[in-house]
Amino acid sequence: MLPKFKNKFSSPSITDPKTFIECKIQSGRKTSFLPPKGVILYYQSRQFESILKNHKTVPGDGFLAKMQFLEEGNIGLFEVGVGGPATAIALEKLIAFGVKKFIAIGTAGSLQPHIPMGSFVICNKALRDEGTSHHYLPPADFIEADAKNINKLAHIMQRIGVPYAMGASWSTDALFRETIDEVQYYQSQGIITVDLESAALLSVAQHRDISMAVLFTISDILSAGTWEPHFYHPQTVEGLETLYQIARTYFE
Repeated sequence: MLPKFKNKFSSPSITDPKTFIECKIQSGRKTSFLPPKGVILYYQSRQFESILKNHKTVPGDGFLAKMQFLEEGNIGLFEVGVGGPATAIALEKLIAFGVKKFIAIGTAGSLQPHIPMGSFVICNKALRDEGTSHHYLPPADFIEADAKNINKLAHIMQRIGVPYAMGASWSTDALFRETIDEVQYYQSQGIITVDLESAALLSVAQHRDISMAVLFTISDILSAGTWEPHFYHPQTVEGLETLYQIARTYFE
């Protein structure tokens, strides 16, 4: 059972992201940018590089050197890394900087045969089969996404004619330990996708009282009892571009 120290989620932390940012500033890495009204979060470098190749952005500076800003300057793009711990650390820093609204876009695996490759999924809750979320919130099987964010995403996708599924995602730390027994069980429970980050992102957001939405395109299939990865398929690349357009609209 995590965390090892009982009820740690109710205790204040001796380490904090604001102090970490202050340390960077003291080392000469002050940024000239103000907090944007929202940030689009990415997991993999290839997603981020594709956006930079196809869209005009302005690079950040100082401790935001990894941030890219849309030309209007009020929306940021940030690669948070893969897995719950990396995404939580990056998210904490951005929240400490002053960002209050986020949308995370990326890929997920399908657990259900009616959700094929290239589908779009709004994550309305995440199964907490990972470690990070348990350091932020009391024990529970799931972390729920904010209903207002879900409804806004659904409205946008309906308005622009993008079909989508909505449901729970199994969030795990172990990409290469997703077993057939787990897949079949979570299928039977109605969970529709598997990913590595959603539980951590939603838990940090709830703990810090900021806005978070999570949106996927399906890049791999596990529903038939085998793994069919299509991470570099043109349909996956096109799906990520569609997610970017939806994310931009989300902040309008």
